[in-house]
Formats: sequence, C-alpha cells, structure tokens
Amino acid sequence: MERYIYRPKSDFALLNLNKILRSKVMKQLYKIKELRSFLILWGSQAVSSFGTAMTNFALIIWAYKQQGTVSSITLLSVCSYLPSILFCFLAGTLADRWNKKKIMLICDFIAALGTLTVFILYSTGSLRICHLYVINFTLSFMNAFQNPATYVAGITYYSKGAFYTSKRVASFL
Repeated sequence: MERYIYRPKSDFALLNLNKILRSKVMKQLYKIKELRSFLILWGSQAVSSFGTAMTNFALIIWAYKQQGTVSSITLLSVCSYLPSILFCFLAGTLADRWNKKKIMLICDFIAALGTLTVFILYSTGSLRICHLYVINFTLSFMNAFQNPATYVAGITYYSKGAFYTSKRVASFL
C-alpha cells in the first residue's frame, strides 16, 4: 500500500503551508523563551525541594535506627512542620515586603548549611538526635519564608499570555 504524501498543486499552497507551520512553531518558541526566567526559577526550586525532602527522609530513617522509638520520629516530624505552620502568616507578610530573590537565596543557603552541618556531624560521628531537632526546626522556619517568596516571585516572571502555562508548571512544585 502506498503512503499518501501531501503534494500541493501549486507553489502558492506550499508557501502558505510553510507560513502556517512557521507561525505555529515560532509562537511555541516565543512562549518558551518568554517563560525562560520562570522555568529557571521553577527548576532550581524543584531541585531544592527534592533535596530537602530526601534529606528529611534519610534523617527520619537514621533517627529511627539510633533511637528505635516512634516518639523520636514524631518529635523530629513536629520540628520539621510546626514552624512552617506557626510562622507562615508572619513570614508571608514579611516576604511581600522584602526582596523575594534575597529571601530565596538566604533560605536556600541556610538549607545547604543545615545539610552540610548534618553531613559534618555524621562524618565525625558526633551527630545526635537533638542536633536534628534544632536543624529541622531552623529549616522549617526558613521554609515558612521561602514558600511565599517563591510563589510571589514566580508571578513576576511571566506575562499575561503565559500565566496559565506557568501556573500549570508551578503546580507540580
């Protein structure tokens, strides 16, 4: 069976088809270019959130191996989530007034310092469960600032035409 290949009857139809294809491709490329800053922000925050989640999971497993009690894991989870819940309204208000990029950078830097501290303490054999409580409390407090700053900063990076596309991408974070 022979495949059907579209062959225009005239050069005018071929030229018109090329214009249509180019305009659709160009619109898609323009939309991606328009979202470039947002995609960089979204990608970096996705990597940061993934790293934080993996660290928290590993710390919970380590804490259970060390203590062998559910209460230590429960207290670790409380230290991981309670500050975000308690300070989210205050942090959201302050994040609206302050520079969003600086807030995100400072919070990511402190998260990296917390992870580095855990690594150093673990490597030297001096990591204790009380260290994890303090570090998780601090990281959760920083997340209370970072989440609203990231949300608001994302809004500033796209135009009205790319609003829905960027909101769909951001919903995965």
